[in-house]
Amino acid sequence: MELSKRLTTSTGVKLRANLVLRHPSPRMVAGHIVSTLAAGDPQ
Repeated sequence: MELSKRLTTSTGVKLRANLVLRHPSPRMVAGHIVSTLAAGDPQ
């Protein structure tokens, strides 16, 4: 949960607390954030 809060603060992308469960590796988390930013959808 702390990771998702920190990433939300630094990227501006609202991330769910279960981020790491849905994206279990740093590469997958980064890919999710980049694709969300590229889509222009801050959720």
